[in-house]
Amino acid sequence: MPHYHVLAKTNATDKFRCLFADLSEQDLRKKFVTFYERGKAFLAGNDLVSPSAITSLQIICTNRKSKTEINLLRAAYNARMDKYSDSFVVLGLGDYGLEDIGEAGEDVTHTFIKGPPGSKSEVAALLIKIAKPVAGFASALLIAYIIFKMGWN
Repeated sequence: MPHYHVLAKTNATDKFRCLFADLSEQDLRKKFVTFYERGKAFLAGNDLVSPSAITSLQIICTNRKSKTEINLLRAAYNARMDKYSDSFVVLGLGDYGLEDIGEAGEDVTHTFIKGPPGSKSEVAALLIKIAKPVAGFASALLIAYIIFKMGWN
């Protein structure tokens, strides 16, 4: 079963933060995508996050839960460091957190997010409903004007 994780940078920070981890596709849509598309604030942990404050976004899909993926990242890092530690002193933290889950999975952001925050809000939907008939009417007027100017009877 795929697990989805939402990482975001906001106006408040320049580092990715894990907003949601280990969501099913249904929960991802219900807890994040719907709010994002409508431009409505949502709860991520104890924080109220406004989609308009998001400056960068990643939705990551993994085959295993985040805890397992992070442990695998740590183990791979430690194995690399053990390989080099015999030759020279290696300084590094090797501390992985939820914000690093992007290294463990596939970025599927564009599968779920098709536009900017609020792109499917009620106002945007209303504008689209109004714009279609107006565009059709304007096209008909333009064609009639061209025919009139060319002198076709």
